[in-house]
Amino acid sequence: MAKEILCDVLVVGAGPAGGVCAAKLAKKGFKVICIDAGKFPGSVHSEKIDITENKGIDKIISELKLAVLAKTNKSIWYSPNDKFTFVSSVHDLFFLRGKSKKSLDYSLMKAMRKNKVTLLFSTKIYKLNKTNQIINSVVVESKEKIFTIKPKIVVSATGSDNYFVDMLGVSESNKTHILGFGALVSGLRMEDKTTSIFFDANYAPGGYFFIGKVSKSFGMSMLVVNKALIKRPIKELYTEFIKENQELYGIMLGSKTIKQNGGERTISKTSARVIGNVAFIGDAARTMSPVFAYGVNPAMRSGGMLADEISKNGANENALEVYSKRMDKELGTENNIIKFRKAYDKLTNADYNFLVETANYLHSKQHLDKLIDSDEYEIKHLITAILRRPLKVLKLGLKLI
Repeated sequence: MAKEILCDVLVVGAGPAGGVCAAKLAKKGFKVICIDAGKFPGSVHSEKIDITENKGIDKIISELKLAVLAKTNKSIWYSPNDKFTFVSSVHDLFFLRGKSKKSLDYSLMKAMRKNKVTLLFSTKIYKLNKTNQIINSVVVESKEKIFTIKPKIVVSATGSDNYFVDMLGVSESNKTHILGFGALVSGLRMEDKTTSIFFDANYAPGGYFFIGKVSKSFGMSMLVVNKALIKRPIKELYTEFIKENQELYGIMLGSKTIKQNGGERTISKTSARVIGNVAFIGDAARTMSPVFAYGVNPAMRSGGMLADEISKNGANENALEVYSKRMDKELGTENNIIKFRKAYDKLTNADYNFLVETANYLHSKQHLDKLIDSDEYEIKHLITAILRRPLKVLKLGLKLI
């Protein structure tokens, strides 16, 4: 007979979203069980570097003592004919992913165990017992033992795994599949702790080429594209982009590939981020940034948001509804994410050149941080920028609308 376990919250998935949610809730005294299909932390990843911005997750990282490889606030943005160097108050964070003890995945496991989360790896879900949309119990197998877990709340942090989506009848529309292909590399010819991003609609349609250097011996490169807009394998485009872009070729000249990696993620509109006593967080809630495909930042933030609302309101459906509304407010509604993605797919090299040129102009008048993150930017600079190229601004505006 299966052993029965009662808990306040069952978190399915021990990645950035699930790990943060589980650790924060357990720290507040909730009884939390976290299950993961992997054999160990990070086992679903080949060793790689994820990079994401620190805005909104610094407190989470500090609270849970999560591992960060490095951070940078200096980046160079390249269009086909121009470039813009930006030193921002917002930092990009480098995270190591995979089985290493220096990885984000391993530090999430440590945070959960420290806060007394019951953590089960190599776990398979066999059955959901539910009444309408309320999950009463979940039958799982972990290391050849069968458990029946009876939670008040279930948290789906399963990334691209559609198990709960399918079981609860959640629908998706307006899907965009984002492909990424890149590598861990050594010997990059660029400044330590800096990043560069290259835009070119011919080789990265609906995407970009990103490269970052952690240290003298360690860095990463990644091509990101809209899958529907390419006609050749992404690996071929990755190689061709490097060969055809002189600046990028110079950065990577003489570098060595340590390990290649790639993957696919989905941007879509889901019919619900909360259904019954189930909440979706991270990629399962389709939180990924629509342009830069940041996944770690919105994953951590969504997990942290849900933990905050359950801590305030209790392990009940009211907390989930508050979480859902807060998600729309702080991470953007799914409708807006879809619209932004569709607009970005339409950009041409002429648009990229104009945007980088305009960024250079605006930054020369007043630091762009004040335009992006505060109300202190002088509107006269924006007006002057528009008047410099009014027809181009109009055409670009109509395209984005």
